[in-house]
Amino acid sequence: LAYEIEPEGQGRSFNLNDSPEVAAPLALNPTYFNWAMSGWNSGLSSWLWLHTAGSLGTNFGAGSDWTGTILWNRPVPVVEPGSVLPASRVWEHRGLYYYRSGWPSGASSNDFVFSFFSGKFEGGHAQEDQNQFALTAYGSAFAVDHGSGNAAKESEAHNMVFIDGQGQHNAGASIGTDGRITGYLLGAFADVVAGDATAAYTTYSPFNAHDVPFPGTDWSWGYSGANPVRFALRTVTVVHGAGLPAYALVMDDIDKDGALHTYDWRLHTDSGNVVDTGANPISVTGTGAHMELHLIDPDFSAVAVTTAPFNVGNGDPASTLIRVSRAAVNPKFTFLMLPLANGTSPPSISRQSQSWGCGATINWPGSKSDIIVRNDSGSAVTYSGVTTDGAVAVVRKHGSVVDAYMMEKGSTLAISGTTYATLSNGPASCEWSDGTVELDRYDADFRILDKGVNVVLYRDQQLGFVVDNGYVVPGGTTAVGPSPAASDLQVHAHPNPFNPETTIEIDGVNHRRVTVVVYDVAGRRVRTLWTGVMDAARALSWNGRDDRGAGVASGSYFVRVESSGRSQTVKITLLK
Repeated sequence: LAYEIEPEGQGRSFNLNDSPEVAAPLALNPTYFNWAMSGWNSGLSSWLWLHTAGSLGTNFGAGSDWTGTILWNRPVPVVEPGSVLPASRVWEHRGLYYYRSGWPSGASSNDFVFSFFSGKFEGGHAQEDQNQFALTAYGSAFAVDHGSGNAAKESEAHNMVFIDGQGQHNAGASIGTDGRITGYLLGAFADVVAGDATAAYTTYSPFNAHDVPFPGTDWSWGYSGANPVRFALRTVTVVHGAGLPAYALVMDDIDKDGALHTYDWRLHTDSGNVVDTGANPISVTGTGAHMELHLIDPDFSAVAVTTAPFNVGNGDPASTLIRVSRAAVNPKFTFLMLPLANGTSPPSISRQSQSWGCGATINWPGSKSDIIVRNDSGSAVTYSGVTTDGAVAVVRKHGSVVDAYMMEKGSTLAISGTTYATLSNGPASCEWSDGTVELDRYDADFRILDKGVNVVLYRDQQLGFVVDNGYVVPGGTTAVGPSPAASDLQVHAHPNPFNPETTIEIDGVNHRRVTVVVYDVAGRRVRTLWTGVMDAARALSWNGRDDRGAGVASGSYFVRVESSGRSQTVKITLLK
């Protein structure tokens, strides 16, 4: 709830729960804050109450929970959220990510806040906004999410990709859709979060099946209207290293059916902002700041950009819809969203489209630069001195010196000919900054150039390491990983390479819940082979077909087995 508070104040929330921000639901229902002050002497709840129902929030008078306030409100000293909470956080099951540069200590603040949502529908009114994001910075709302209302119950109110004029499911009312976060890494320099909204376009949530959530419930009127896709993937990267303005990268990979369609990348911005679509970057100017919306890929000449007013019809402020349209088979949109406070000198940004993806370089005033690589090939590529097979890489340099880097879903990262990171037992994400290495897999076989590495972390838990020939490698005491009784998870595939079928043997699962998924080299899910409780040993087969039954191309794939906090990944190769 602390992450959800809008920096603009007045008790409003970043309404990814589809509650209209004008409703200020946390101010209307402060019971838990009062209760936590009484029960646990919670200074964080004291801050939340102050900024929702208190003097810095919204006073609903008799409409608020007076009884709870009388019973439980206490004069507990306020604890500022920034003193106890990290800037970035992911609720994986909820499908929710936040980055905040800070929290308001007074009535409002100029903080940078970015949120991303791709999660399982579990009732209520969080409809059809999977892979949705919102951004506010320096007192201006640059990417907004609309609350529930007739229009907001459809995809039109959200920031997503449309196909032939339709969004996700398009049932037209309260039919929930499912998304999921497929991976994430949070670091001091950059965060990366990947979301999969394939199911959101293709079908309704099981929560809306017959007799769910109650016997006799019938939502069948909304089962039609889906907009089936082969895949709909979105990766967001928020770069927030110290000393320079934070910015966000939004990268989409979507394909309906392998045929030509019109895809619209849509962004709602506050109607009070002034939008100029005449050139790249698109300019969005608010009251205290402006945002440069750079289209990195495809080329600006290959798209049509239009704007239109949008009224959600629920009391929320109106928005201006920015629509970037392209006719393609499998478009791969890459946008850089750079908010800048008024008076801040903008950097110069160059970009290149490549057959393998795209690259961009941000030259900041002074001598610092960020090199950005999006790589859809799965093979090692080189852009501006950065070589990687990762899906995304961001490198910050000060002159020729590397200050920080992040790589997502890769096995190698080299900069100016020097290998900085190698991950040899399957793709993984890594980040290095300020002497800390962050990994998204505790079992990653890492080899990280020792440029002052003090600690290696997997989601805030320390991994043991030793230094070998100038590189940090696994070793010593580790704080996470499988328990001794469960450390015998083993995965083997044979034949490998294979054609037409391979057998995956799994040992050591001990009647536990197991998921077995095949991924391609870009980290996209190809086939789910198993999900559920598995016996102590099991052999599964894969015939080189995806979840839809279509044959996949020749090449390398990864089989990932996860069970009870453990995971193993094996690389397999299909030869045709």
